[in-house]
Amino acid sequence: MKKIYMMLAAALCLAACDNPLEYKPADKNDELIVNALMDASETSHKVSVAISCTDKVRSVQRAELRCFVNGKRVATTRNLLDNSELGDSGNWGAKTRWLCFNASFKSGDLVRIEVQADGKFSASCEQVVPAAPDLDSAEATLEKKEGDEYPRKYFFEIKLKDPADQVDYYRLCMRNHVVSTYFDKDGNIISKETFRREIPMEIDNDPILNEGHIGGSGELDFELGSPNEFGAFYDSLFDGKTATLRPAIDRAFLASFDYQMPEHTYSVQLDFYVDVVLLKIPKRYYHYLLAMNLLRGGSDDLALEDIQIPDNIDGGIGFVGLSCSSVETVLLESNSFVVNLY
Repeated sequence: MKKIYMMLAAALCLAACDNPLEYKPADKNDELIVNALMDASETSHKVSVAISCTDKVRSVQRAELRCFVNGKRVATTRNLLDNSELGDSGNWGAKTRWLCFNASFKSGDLVRIEVQADGKFSASCEQVVPAAPDLDSAEATLEKKEGDEYPRKYFFEIKLKDPADQVDYYRLCMRNHVVSTYFDKDGNIISKETFRREIPMEIDNDPILNEGHIGGSGELDFELGSPNEFGAFYDSLFDGKTATLRPAIDRAFLASFDYQMPEHTYSVQLDFYVDVVLLKIPKRYYHYLLAMNLLRGGSDDLALEDIQIPDNIDGGIGFVGLSCSSVETVLLESNSFVVNLY
């Protein structure tokens, strides 16, 4: 029986990622699936779990996760959450459940994740936290063309400093960042709330991020037609130098956000930002993102069996990736205004 992959959107603290669920061939035993992409710069983490059976994927009924840092246990959880309990309305896949925990990591830490499920499955993974990337600066310019009443795009110029004499792997994400301030009729602040969500980038004009240059010098590339949806790249074009990335975002994505308006709100001030998130990632994490791109993009010239997905789970299947990020928050031009409700 051929392998079939089910794509699941897994939200990160700073970016969403797709995780495959794997249907195993008939001669394989049931296995525990463990997937996570964790940012060491954050303290809240979540790990997706499911069971791969002969002809289907089923939900985990009971599970325990233990997290160790440099050999010391720092977190334990048995709280399994369904997709709806995470408060996200996306299409997550009905069979996936989540183990959430809080832990602090720093560069150089050895992080070990152990998961036991349904009384008979056990899996683990160890990762070393990479160094944080050197994000030097980030600026945004609103596209202004003659005759346009409403400019459509923001163009970014992002500078990063790359260490010399080593191969470094990165991921770039852009995150919608909206601050809502609620006022009563007397102009007093009732409350504030902040909303963040990853938004897609346009990278057609960027020589580092676009598919024409991703994966040169012997690395896996995107020649089979998949765009660089996850913003993965490495330093083949700028080793030891300052690189400039030039992605763009559509202004329409900024207007997509959730809010919880308090009682007695008379007016709302909305301030729109974009978080530029640069992650340093291990090589294997980089290749995992490339494989996810190929799965998402598809190609008439590519058989599913030809896509090699990195797997680093002992005693199960899946992938746990650990990154470290630097974030630059950019206040956007012409995107701060007040809405009067009465």
